[in-house]
Amino acid sequence: AGLIITYKWNASTKVYEEQLTIAPEQDGSTSIANWNFGWETALAEPTENSVLSTTPKYLFVTAPGHNLNTGAVFLYKWADNDDSTAWALTTTLTSDDADAGQRFGHSIAVNDNADIVAISSKNPATAGKVEIFKRTSENSFVHRQTLTGVSADGSSNDTQFGHSLGMSNDGTTLIVSAPGLDDGVVTNTGAVYYYRWNDQSSSETYTLKQTIKLPNTGINNLSFGSTIKLNKTGDRLLIGAQSFSTPTEMNFDFGATTFDLQDTAIVEKNKSSGATFTATKYNSEFVIDDKLTTTTLSTDDRFGSGLAVNDNVVLVGSSHDDALSTDGSTIQVDRGSITVYDYKTKGSYAWK
Repeated sequence: AGLIITYKWNASTKVYEEQLTIAPEQDGSTSIANWNFGWETALAEPTENSVLSTTPKYLFVTAPGHNLNTGAVFLYKWADNDDSTAWALTTTLTSDDADAGQRFGHSIAVNDNADIVAISSKNPATAGKVEIFKRTSENSFVHRQTLTGVSADGSSNDTQFGHSLGMSNDGTTLIVSAPGLDDGVVTNTGAVYYYRWNDQSSSETYTLKQTIKLPNTGINNLSFGSTIKLNKTGDRLLIGAQSFSTPTEMNFDFGATTFDLQDTAIVEKNKSSGATFTATKYNSEFVIDDKLTTTTLSTDDRFGSGLAVNDNVVLVGSSHDDALSTDGSTIQVDRGSITVYDYKTKGSYAWK
């Protein structure tokens, strides 16, 4: 069914302590089995300096398996006073065009004030869609718009539109990934879409401003957009491509050899080693300005499977990286790793 556990930071001991457990509540639709409650979460707080007692706080919990994979999103509100410290369920959001199997709640993004919410539905039988909701009162939302991954020719091929979402703090910037998009004869190359809220006086809707693709790759199955992460101000974007193959080269026989008078090189393709691309907004569009990898990438590391970013630091997860044990004695298969990149040079957008 799923479960949410919240933790509270202890400033004295410098550790997180378990605080509350949130379990799905039976609503009579179906058994709570297979709800996938907690598939994704999104927390909305009113200010960057929010503390435990700052209100209002909103917690969105998705359950794409709810009601035979129709999907639902549960909204909890934080109550913090002398008598109560808990998340109270206030609202359940459902698709404006609900259908069994669509898995509404695959991904979610929300602005700081919790008044703009983007929720995707994704299953292999459809192109995918993202629904936009606007909060009209404390606990009420209205459906404002549906963004779809259906192509101009009406094709409903599985582009995985809405696989990952990102939103700026103020909600003006929305990023939607479609890692399954085909580019001509190149399959699953992927794309990322940038939308702008209330652009050119549009009435509480998003307008597509840019489609971001990797230039001139011609390579199948890159899955560009398998993960995305947008910083708070909405001007710096991380784009993961877990299926990207980053080759490594090893040289030996340095100097002259009997047949070519050169070093001998062996290139390992490192299929699905992964890569992460950074994009920065210049004026009104994002420009891809860096590719992040490591010198230790190997086949199926899935570098870029997890991402985090602020103005000065990027963290990239590699969920299937083979890494040394804590004591350094053995290599543990698929242990995973995190690589930290620092924004070093003022006026430059290179990460080191």
